[in-house]
Amino acid sequence: MKADAGLRDVPGLRIAQRYVVMRSLGRGGTGEVFLVHDTHSGREVALKRLWHEHLSKPRITARFAREVQITRKMDHPAIVKVRDAAHDGEDLFFTMDVVDGVNLRTWMYMHGRSSVEAAVRVAGMAARALDHGHRHTIHRDVSPENIMVSPSGAITLIDFGLAKRHGCTEGLTIVNTPLGRREYSAPEQERNASSVNLGADLYPLGVVFYEMLTQQRTRVAQAMEAARPDVGKHFDAFLSRALAEDAGERYPSARELHDDLLGAYCRYQDSKHGIQARRGLKQACGAPRRWWFRILEGVREWAGAYGSKAQ
Repeated sequence: MKADAGLRDVPGLRIAQRYVVMRSLGRGGTGEVFLVHDTHSGREVALKRLWHEHLSKPRITARFAREVQITRKMDHPAIVKVRDAAHDGEDLFFTMDVVDGVNLRTWMYMHGRSSVEAAVRVAGMAARALDHGHRHTIHRDVSPENIMVSPSGAITLIDFGLAKRHGCTEGLTIVNTPLGRREYSAPEQERNASSVNLGADLYPLGVVFYEMLTQQRTRVAQAMEAARPDVGKHFDAFLSRALAEDAGERYPSARELHDDLLGAYCRYQDSKHGIQARRGLKQACGAPRRWWFRILEGVREWAGAYGSKAQ
């Protein structure tokens, strides 16, 4: 463990004779992520390395390998991209693209209550990412810590370390052992994380959406009007379904959650600005794939606020 802890203070150390450590980007329960220079490509990448003490633990090494296998299959602009993976001596690691920006937890701490446009943008883009990811896996750890926000307002979903493959029966998750952050975990995931379905990833999007708008966390659907009178009741039906205790009563897919959120946003704008808003959002409402780029005011506010705080 001493050698692993010391890596944080050894810039210039080489891993696999190829990656030169620049600095630590963060650490978790089983390993650490570094910013490294790839001497083969000349690029800077992020390297996630398993701590040496876990190399003899089959369950942990298998989960680490599964994260690589799952993430490599996905190709979406809002999902972190894995580049390389290797087991070199005592180093088991993989590399991925460096994600510019801060995680959503930091962003909320810096800026407080979000605009409706920003909250809709984050939840909507995360839903689009999950719609793609759900072809291969269930994330099981969707939270502000695992949603990165760039200065332009784009988001990236990261950390598939707790992901579960569809139909997987390899037994890496111990029955009745909770996974993920409790305040964002669906009720069924707390009971048995090994048997959850796609709905376990949709529940935390409702929690994140509510938290962005109110600076409060909730695990049950609550009326938005008391916390945000300017928002009113326009998103109550969306939250009620996203945060349903019974997974069978939630949205059946991330795509349907995304489209319903867009519909609620359009109705919200219509109530504020009348027929002009309806005309202006007609194309966005009819084209879910591109709708977030239509929320121009919110994007400018998001990016501008981020930049002013970052300076």
